[in-house]
Amino acid sequence: MTAAANRGISRFIHRAMFSAPGDEDRPSRNLLQRAFESLEHRRAVRIARRLRKHLRPGDTVLDLGCGSLRVAAEIEKKVPVRAVGLETMVHRRSAIPLVLFAGGQAPFKDRSFDCVLIGFVLHHCLDGGIEVLREARRLAREKILLLEDRYDNAFERVITRLADRTLNWMENPDTPTPCRFRSSEQWQALFRRLELRLVATETMRTTPVLETRQLLFVLKP
Repeated sequence: MTAAANRGISRFIHRAMFSAPGDEDRPSRNLLQRAFESLEHRRAVRIARRLRKHLRPGDTVLDLGCGSLRVAAEIEKKVPVRAVGLETMVHRRSAIPLVLFAGGQAPFKDRSFDCVLIGFVLHHCLDGGIEVLREARRLAREKILLLEDRYDNAFERVITRLADRTLNWMENPDTPTPCRFRSSEQWQALFRRLELRLVATETMRTTPVLETRQLLFVLKP
């Protein structure tokens, strides 16, 4: 079966499980969908709460690989920043400005933003996010806030991959999940390779019902 056929089947099952017949936006959509949206909202609030100390009023923030834009919306509630989303597909749940691009170089000049946020994006990239990090380095004037999963043994790697594929399928079945995760040491080696200075590392837990190993890396371009 082709990859396109697999995606089509996945979308069909997703609609059957999460959408009310004839209208996905009606209040009658099923309980599972409402529960997942509540979980996604709580996750966005948790992330924004952790990131606010790294941002200043008036900062310009590029949410690179922004997804639904819920995280950017919650950040703007907590800190008066100006956020813009950058994505390769439309899955927005916020009125924050969204710029679509096909990958490669983003349509912004060098050092266009005070901060570039990359939230759990790199493990979705076939190259493990190397080109995305290079682009973030080009666009960031002051810092890059990188959120990523990590594993430190084979069992954690399996659990992380399973959780990632399940949650991404529930949110948007079109999201690629090649699971290019790295260990803590591998992340740091990548930063050195790309000449990004690691300023701080913080552990965090973004999803209250799942115990996953997640990190916030604060990087200087």
